[in-house]
Amino acid sequence: METAQLSKNPHLWELFIETVKSKDTRKRAPSWLHHYMNHFLMTNEKGEPQYDKLLSGDIADIEKYLKHFVIYKKKKGLGAAGIENYINILVTFYKAHGLKKKIDWELIRSYLPEKVRKYKDREYYDGEVWDIEGKCDERGLVVTGVMRGSGIRRGAEGTVSIGDLFPRQTKYGRIYKIWVYRGTKAEYPTACIPDVAKRIDDYQAVRLRFGEVCKQFGKDHYHEYHDGEEVSQKPFRADERHLDPEAPLIREAFDKRDPKQIVSPRRLTEERISDIVREAAIKAGIRVVNKGQKNKRHKVAIAHGFRKLFKKRCRQAGMDAIILERFMGHRSGNPREGMTSLMLTYDPADWTEMEEQFIKVIPHLTLSREAKLEAEKAELENKLSGEEKMQAQLDNLTDLVNSMVAERYQENPNDPMFTGRSNNKEPVDDLRKS
Repeated sequence: METAQLSKNPHLWELFIETVKSKDTRKRAPSWLHHYMNHFLMTNEKGEPQYDKLLSGDIADIEKYLKHFVIYKKKKGLGAAGIENYINILVTFYKAHGLKKKIDWELIRSYLPEKVRKYKDREYYDGEVWDIEGKCDERGLVVTGVMRGSGIRRGAEGTVSIGDLFPRQTKYGRIYKIWVYRGTKAEYPTACIPDVAKRIDDYQAVRLRFGEVCKQFGKDHYHEYHDGEEVSQKPFRADERHLDPEAPLIREAFDKRDPKQIVSPRRLTEERISDIVREAAIKAGIRVVNKGQKNKRHKVAIAHGFRKLFKKRCRQAGMDAIILERFMGHRSGNPREGMTSLMLTYDPADWTEMEEQFIKVIPHLTLSREAKLEAEKAELENKLSGEEKMQAQLDNLTDLVNSMVAERYQENPNDPMFTGRSNNKEPVDDLRKS
């Protein structure tokens, strides 16, 4: 029987946490790991975690604790996905200390409850979106718009910078190509609809109006922009006001009277993004506070409901399934919907194809009444074939000729053209009848 070495190393936590790449996981790791340790009293007299106790005993002892914890949580009613959060963080901890392959994780997971969805939340309906956004300011409109108009998840919104946006012109208007999780393994491109692109422009204009400018404002300079593998440079004059490419797309609220806060934009946290949507939803009467039932699930997840709306609209509009997964930022596919990571690997990303598919679904993603009318008008105009356009031109010409004839009749009813006294025995008929 193998033995896990007892370690008095004071850096056990550091050795573990430095192997965690995801910022979100790094933030949640203490809660999951310490909850497990507290369950087995792996603390000192002050209640502080003693990480060396996770490594004490032999492998059989470690597995016994793990199995007991899974069974305990299952009896408490926690679902498979919830228990997996604890298991995954423990896998990472033991991997950091060389024990991952020695522990039978397949055996541990065999004690998990059946994987079924305990809660079925839905996407936001159009009317709910209109009501929520009716209570949002310029910043809030970008927060909600980016999630429902590009599919970016709540946790990723705060990572997007001004320099991650690349304008593209379409038949429906200007859109932005957006790079998400820039500079990380999870990096991927998506796009936002014209309605949301305009919101972004309006929000940037507000920030400029209050005094936020690029750090190099006041001298001639240029910025370098990276659109995937393509690199471009854009020069700016000393007096040309613009936001810094490194500034966050959506910034924290700031004191408009404080010059230091104005020019030092801070990124929105994931929690603050949820708060912005929640506050607007409550004001609109869409979200009712569960008094005394803090953990009761709502029918619509406060932020994720927008992302679900994006995905549903894209699917209904006929977007290719693999491309939809790319727009959602799913690198490993979606096994529940028959999409595997292997399928994504053998069909590499092609932005030209992605953009074509995105343009096709713009009318289906457009929700604001005015923008929707504009998108539908543009779609109708683009559906006209060459023959239909020629017929439309002929109809316009016919109307023009008939109008000219009517004007001439008003001027001179006795004109031979109408009396039949010339070689033309019949009056001019409507050209459409010929």
